[in-house]
Amino acid sequence: MSEDKFYFGTESDNMDINEYIKRINEISKYYFEECEKYKNRFYTCCFVRIVASAIIPVISLASVINWSTITVSILACAISISEAYINVTRAYEKWTKYRDTCNLLWIEQRRFSVRASVYSDDSTREKLFIDNCETIMLEEMGEWRNYIERAKEMGK
Repeated sequence: MSEDKFYFGTESDNMDINEYIKRINEISKYYFEECEKYKNRFYTCCFVRIVASAIIPVISLASVINWSTITVSILACAISISEAYINVTRAYEKWTKYRDTCNLLWIEQRRFSVRASVYSDDSTREKLFIDNCETIMLEEMGEWRNYIERAKEMGK
């Protein structure tokens, strides 16, 4: 393999299934690390904005101090932060999409392992497995593209 750790090509025309799986794992690790780095930067900037705007009602208490004003200001701050967190992270969307993709990959892997369904023919099973896994991952990538576009619009 090339010394460049981000080389995504293949050294041969006849890559076997084990080499394919190894290569997919390497590519996934690279993208995951880069994604996490930029996601953390994005979230940090968003939450600085969120917390700064949520603190404004609390700071406004400096002129009027009574229990009802304090309670309302603190609740407004907590609601602002929690709503912003849910909107920025899209936690529910991500959770369900990750779970769906994970389940689909597990199903394909189990079918492949036991030679069920389309994987019963030894002459085509590896190609079908690769094609089906790639399709599942491409659909996931499309969802991420949509998520990133929405996040970019929120950042404006």
